[in-house]
Amino acid sequence: MAFYTPNNHGVNAAINTTTSTSGQDHAPADQFLFLLYLLLLAIAPWPLGSNRDWAWPISIFLACGIALVLIYRDRDRLSREATLLLTGMGLLAGWIGIQLISGISFDFYSTRSDLIKTIGYTAFAFSTICLLRNPRRFEVVIYVVVVTGLLQALVGTFQLLVLDNPPARGSFINRNHYAGYLEMVLGLGIGLLIARMADKPEEETWLSNILGLITGPQARLRLILIVVVVGLVLSRSRGGNMSFFIAVLLTSGAAMVITRQFSRKTMVLIASILIIDAFLVGSYFGVDRVAERVQNTTLATESRDEVSAYTLNMLKDHFLVGTGSGTYEIAFPAYRGDDISRRVTHAENDYLEFMVELGLPGIACLLLILFAGLRGQTLLLKRSQYLKGIGFGCMLGTCSLLLHSAVDFNLQIPSNTILFVLLLSMPLAALSLPGDN
Repeated sequence: MAFYTPNNHGVNAAINTTTSTSGQDHAPADQFLFLLYLLLLAIAPWPLGSNRDWAWPISIFLACGIALVLIYRDRDRLSREATLLLTGMGLLAGWIGIQLISGISFDFYSTRSDLIKTIGYTAFAFSTICLLRNPRRFEVVIYVVVVTGLLQALVGTFQLLVLDNPPARGSFINRNHYAGYLEMVLGLGIGLLIARMADKPEEETWLSNILGLITGPQARLRLILIVVVVGLVLSRSRGGNMSFFIAVLLTSGAAMVITRQFSRKTMVLIASILIIDAFLVGSYFGVDRVAERVQNTTLATESRDEVSAYTLNMLKDHFLVGTGSGTYEIAFPAYRGDDISRRVTHAENDYLEFMVELGLPGIACLLLILFAGLRGQTLLLKRSQYLKGIGFGCMLGTCSLLLHSAVDFNLQIPSNTILFVLLLSMPLAALSLPGDN
């Protein structure tokens, strides 16, 4: 498959400069590590979102193996922002280790598993920062993620429209986690579309910009994203659909405030996403079903509010040091009331679950990680059009999942966490590109 590279002097200069200053980028060992990295991204969502004890070690093993090779080569090339992100993730792993060995954890084995996962996520972030050294690799990574999302959307569509087995959920068990994955895929894809506009003259008319989306070099990617939107709509996930379209508006507003400008081409693209995807494509494939689910949602039909209330009671007792990472299911029964008869494995709210399990030290580490990632995304919005697109896409995916996390537990699903870490760490890798890019 041939990947498109913008005909932009700044981007080409970045490629040439990076290639000339780092011969390692084309060394066989480096190419092999990059292929393993792409393999990790491609396979992570397929074994049930890697949310099984036999599945997640595959991704974690790959991430750690890649990072162990890279750490001897690239540890001195990290930017301040990248160091901040990795420090936060390292401190989080250290705190979970303290919970494990000090007896704080309610369940040794669950916390041990989470410690291994956290080390793996840290290794993945480090690998992202070290391996993505030129714009070409950014596009390859985004394409791998987007094509994986396309396949997930096609599987979900087949489940619903052909097998009549609702809802669409791809290879995931839960529709909401499937929707969460597709939200982040859409963010990266939209970011790449904006980045690809770097080589188009700004003085083009509205009509030529619209025609460019339909017939230009980005038409194939635009079509893929429409299919992914169909998969998102067919998931019937209330949180997923609402979070994505709200995130489009919020991220667009944030980008306008940060950059103090918004190109005509970008405005056309955002408008097409909201109009074509939300109203035309969404209406045909049943966005009204999602709206109906939202309208029919009441306190009487939902048990999440009761779970959240009992979780708040847990938080009162464990806000300082937590119950131990991964122990929510073990700790919850002591606080549940008779009105909840089903098995509760997660809090249906990532924020509450993290606060209960990790306590204040863990939350401080998570805030540091999020700050470093969002800072990197914000800094990219002030760079060239190409990097601005990458930053916008990562910010859009991050914002969407953060909104969705208020009503679900996507960040407890390994494949979704890996993709979320990619959104936070990719901009930090992009900041290392030379020149004005």
